Amino acid sequence: MPEVVPVSNQKDTSTKGRSIPVWLKRILIGLGVVGTGSLLVLGLLPLFIDGEGFRKPLQEALSSATRREVLLGELQVQTFGGIGLKANRLRVVRSDGTVELQARGIFVELALLPLLTRKLEAKLIELDGVQVDLSRDRAGRWNFQDLIDERSRDTPLAVNLSETGIRVLDGTVDISDAYVQPTQVFQISKLDLNLERLEQTVPLRMQGTLASAQGKLPVILTVDGTLALPGDGNWQRLGGNVRILAKKLRPRLLEVYTRDIPSLAGLAGVFNLDLNWKGRLDSQFRIDGTVDAPLMRWDWQNIFGNTPWLARDLLFDAALIFDAQKISAERLKVTGTGLDATVSGAVSRPTAPEEPVVLDLALNTGLIDPFAARKNLPLNVLPVDT
Repeated sequence: MPEVVPVSNQKDTSTKGRSIPVWLKRILIGLGVVGTGSLLVLGLLPLFIDGEGFRKPLQEALSSATRREVLLGELQVQTFGGIGLKANRLRVVRSDGTVELQARGIFVELALLPLLTRKLEAKLIELDGVQVDLSRDRAGRWNFQDLIDERSRDTPLAVNLSETGIRVLDGTVDISDAYVQPTQVFQISKLDLNLERLEQTVPLRMQGTLASAQGKLPVILTVDGTLALPGDGNWQRLGGNVRILAKKLRPRLLEVYTRDIPSLAGLAGVFNLDLNWKGRLDSQFRIDGTVDAPLMRWDWQNIFGNTPWLARDLLFDAALIFDAQKISAERLKVTGTGLDATVSGAVSRPTAPEEPVVLDLALNTGLIDPFAARKNLPLNVLPVDT
């Protein structure tokens, strides 16, 4: 006799209530059609727009913006990763034939609607593998000075460098400075730079390696923040809010520029910096962060007398305020092997070269090895509170 299996009265509801509403289906289909159509249009756009047809207007626009002759390699329209024109070579030449800039590739991102009407409106300039030559003559004028000088124009520029973002990938910058003697030559390599619109406030992101022309004393630099550009082009009035990272910085690399600054002229060693700088160079600015000194020799006779400060493996954690009259320490903590000290107070700047530096400092010590203190701190110049 066959076995009778009772039939359950429960209905299968595994798919019930999960169906997509008709209106949502239509929206998704519409979005899919629009997206596919947009991708198709972007993919076919280079077939209908000849990049070479933009050679003359683009070269003229870039030449007008840089006030130099600009020569481009083969031009193509790019639609993915930004709509614009790209060339496989770029050269920027001065009127005397000097090549100031060259790159293995350039991409100029353009606004789409003007491009369809064969007009150029640049949004971003990206340079790949760029090589730049910067030089300053004995009068103190840089070869790019004309780009930042104020100059009126009768007609607007299609490529206005002050309103166009600039991105540099794998760049190299050769710097020659004849304003100081002997002439200093440096190179920045592996440079990645991202500059947004060059208005008065400029968001900046930069990373590269700075070294002497012979590749000696290399220091890895990272700068990230915002600069406030002076309207009159006077860089001594530069302001901003910037984080600066430097690895294996040796003051000897810049000794020609610091030799007339008493506090820095005798500074030597190896330093790793992680600092935040905020303010303006010509008024008041604040520096806070850390400085790691695996090796330091500081010969500052106005402070330390005839005995330089020699130390190893020091860590400075500081917040300092600089103005025209003095340097104030909001926080200055020095730690090392067997060493833990905090300095507070201010150092007043002399008003004349023959006047001494005025110290108003106090040194507070925590757990400390007295032998390490004698070896690592210039105790002869500071009053001590224990």
